[in-house]
Amino acid sequence: MNAKLFDLSGKVAIVTGSGRGLGKCMAEGLAEFGAKVIICDLSVTEALETAQAINEAGGVAAATFVDISKRQSCEDLIKFALNEFGRLDILVNNAGIDIIKPAEALSESEWDRILDVDLKGHFICSQFAAIQMMEQGEGGSIINISSIASVVGIHGLTAYPSSVTLRKLLPLLKSRTNLW
Repeated sequence: MNAKLFDLSGKVAIVTGSGRGLGKCMAEGLAEFGAKVIICDLSVTEALETAQAINEAGGVAAATFVDISKRQSCEDLIKFALNEFGRLDILVNNAGIDIIKPAEALSESEWDRILDVDLKGHFICSQFAAIQMMEQGEGGSIINISSIASVVGIHGLTAYPSSVTLRKLLPLLKSRTNLW
């Protein structure tokens, strides 16, 4: 891809759940095009390994712990980005969990945990990111990753499809600066 078409030089991005998997790939891609990237995950070890790989490849990344189901952890994440790189331009809400078991076997606490991470966590991170982006006065991008499970039934998934379907509604919550 022509780097001039997708230049993120000077931008700072957070990718939640970026210690491994799709989040790691997204973070590596953002770094490849010039963004400074915050790698954050429940697994600090995986986050540190991803950040180290990005830095060794010539990108710029820093790593931290985050549990997006906890409001304070989301706020700390935004503060970490500001302390490391001085601003925030992009938030990729990628972190998510699922529990594969029949609906009749899924406990209420399991249901709550999935929605706390997969829905509430995205909302809370988006709130703090939007506040920071508005304070900067330059706008920004908040990207919510969803799943095919929001439109196609998958055996053994109950709460996860509900959370990713509702997650797609977050952009409808327009702020006064249209960041979402």
